[in-house]
Amino acid sequence: AATLVMEDFGSPPPSYFLNLIADRYSEEGQADRAQELYEASLSFNPSDEVARARLTAMGVDVSTLLPEISISEATLETYAGEYQIQEDVAATVYLEDGTLFFQASRQRAGELVPVSDSRFVVSGSDLQIEFRAEPGAAAHKMILMQFGQQREALRTE
Repeated sequence: AATLVMEDFGSPPPSYFLNLIADRYSEEGQADRAQELYEASLSFNPSDEVARARLTAMGVDVSTLLPEISISEATLETYAGEYQIQEDVAATVYLEDGTLFFQASRQRAGELVPVSDSRFVVSGSDLQIEFRAEPGAAAHKMILMQFGQQREALRTE
């Protein structure tokens, strides 16, 4: 089911969407299908507290589902900078005490939780960000993915 949803969106589907479908399966007594979708939601968005709570209630040890992703501070520093999302919207990515943060114009900052060495989810949201860089160089752009949409943001500083 998660694969079909992923194909429909072309990018990670919103965790709330997966959780709604999983809740429905759970209500209908299809615990296996519900668990599959909660796990998919958590794999796409490790900060998804709803999926985490539902899986825990089902007796699933969620710590076994999420791989430990360790990214060097030197690599994280290559992602820090200013990016232009659209003409009137910029974003700052900054490193604070070994943690990467994302802050778009006129919005509060959110912690970037790693999904891979170059892909992150903004904590508490479904916004995923993938940084693109040449080997040994700072990121030259980031791809923002949310609700099946993708937007490229070029680094300006």
